[in-house]
Amino acid sequence: MHEESILHNMCHKELSQADIKAISTFRGFSSKEASSRNLFEGRFLSDTGLDKAFEGLEQAEIIMLHLLFLGTPVDVTFFDRLYGTEEKMWFGTFTQRYKEVFKQVKTRLIRRGLLLFAEDETKGYLKSKLERLVFCLPDTFVPHLPYLVKDCTILPGKGEDKQAILRARLVKDIAGDHSQDQGKERLFTIENGELRIQDRVFSVSSLERWMLKNWETACQASAKKQKFNPYTLSHLQAADYAFSELKPDEWISADQLRPIFQLFCSKPQDLDPEQICRAGWESGCLARTVSNGRFCFRPAPLKTDPGQQPEPDDFLEPAGSNGVKVDLGMIPFDELEWLGRISVFQVEHSRPVVHPDMVKLGRVFKKISRDRLFVWLKHNSPSFERAIGTVHKRWGKLIVHQGVLIARVQDVSLRVAIEKAFAESGQVVFLTEEYLAFPREYLVQISQVVSRSGHVVKTVQAQV
Repeated sequence: MHEESILHNMCHKELSQADIKAISTFRGFSSKEASSRNLFEGRFLSDTGLDKAFEGLEQAEIIMLHLLFLGTPVDVTFFDRLYGTEEKMWFGTFTQRYKEVFKQVKTRLIRRGLLLFAEDETKGYLKSKLERLVFCLPDTFVPHLPYLVKDCTILPGKGEDKQAILRARLVKDIAGDHSQDQGKERLFTIENGELRIQDRVFSVSSLERWMLKNWETACQASAKKQKFNPYTLSHLQAADYAFSELKPDEWISADQLRPIFQLFCSKPQDLDPEQICRAGWESGCLARTVSNGRFCFRPAPLKTDPGQQPEPDDFLEPAGSNGVKVDLGMIPFDELEWLGRISVFQVEHSRPVVHPDMVKLGRVFKKISRDRLFVWLKHNSPSFERAIGTVHKRWGKLIVHQGVLIARVQDVSLRVAIEKAFAESGQVVFLTEEYLAFPREYLVQISQVVSRSGHVVKTVQAQV
C-alpha cells in the first residue's frame, strides 16, 4: 500500500474519535481539525507538534523508527522485539500472540501521531485483521526523527585512518615496478585510457563500494537479510547506517552500536561491535580517534573539504606540450575522478600522464568551465588549452566523427549484455532502439561480447 492510501484508511476507518482526540492533543491540532476527519487527514502529515511528540519516546523506540524508515510498510511482528515479552507465546492464534504488542504500538506511537497504519485489503487471505494491518513512518516525519545515537563525542579533526595504504597501492599498481608480481592481480589498472578499479571506471563511489566490500569480508558479516525475519539488517548494514547519520566532528564508540544491533539485527550477539569497528578501520572505511581512553569512530571521507584541498600545483605538472603529469600520491580522489571525466590516462616513464579527450570534454564542457582544475589546465597545459579552445569553437556545430563505427543490434538480450559490459566506459553510445556507436578500437571487445552471447558479427562497408 502507498502512504497516501494508508493515511486515508487510517483517518476514515481505523481511528476512533478517542484516538483522533489523543493524537490532536499530542500534536497540537485545533479543535476544528480534531472534529473533522477530512481536516484531520490534511493536517496529519504536517510538522505541527512532531518535535514534542518525539521527545517522549525511549531511545529504543527511536532506533526502531529509524529501522522502519529504512524499509517498506511492515506488519505488527516488526514491533515484537521492542514491545514483546521475554516469555514468548508460541501457541495460540496470531491475534492472541500479538495483541499486547499492538496495544503498546497504539499507545506509544499511534496515539502520539507518529505512525500510519491501516488494513491492507490485498491481504484478504489472512485470517485476522491484526495480521492484515500494515504500519509505516511518513516520509515527511523523517527530518524530525531524533538522532539514532545519543551523546556523540564532539572532537574536531579527521582522526587516524588507513587510506594512506590504499593510496600507496594506487601508486604501485599504476606507476610501480611489476616485474616481480608474477601474475598478481592489480586493483587499479589503466585500460583503453580509462583509470579503473577492478572492473569499474574509477570514481569515488566505485572506490567506496570496493572498500565496503572489504569491510564486509573482514568482519564476516552477510549483507543479506535473515530469511526468518525480513525486518532485520546485517551487522555491517546497521553499522554503516549508524555512521552515515553522524554530523561533522561527531564520533561514537563501538559500545554505542550495541543497542542498535539489538534491534536492527536478528542475531546481535554474533559479532562484537569492537570487531565491526576495527574491521571498518582496517579497511579504510572508518577513521578513529581516542577520547577518555577509548577509541571512537566515524566515516573516513574519500572526498576532501574545499578548504583543505591541496593546490593543483601540488599534484599536477605540465609535461611539456603534451599532457599533464599526475602525482597519484597527492591528488585527492574526487579530483582524480574529475580528471577521468575529461582525459585519457597513460603511463610515460613510470609517471601517469593525462591527455585531453575531445569527446569527454565536449560532454561536460559547460558544466566544468568554472572548476578550479579546468582553469589550471587551461592556463598551464598547452595541450589542454588547445583542446578547450577547439571545443569552445565547435560548440553548437555539427561534428562529423572519424574512426567511429555504427552497429545494429536487434536482439534485446545482446543489447543488454553490451550495455552492461560498457555502461561505465563512456565510449559506447546507444543511438536508438537498434543502433549504437563506438570507437574503432573497441571493435575487438564488442565482438567478444557478441561471440560469447552466441551471435555472429556481420560487417558492412559503407560506399563513399
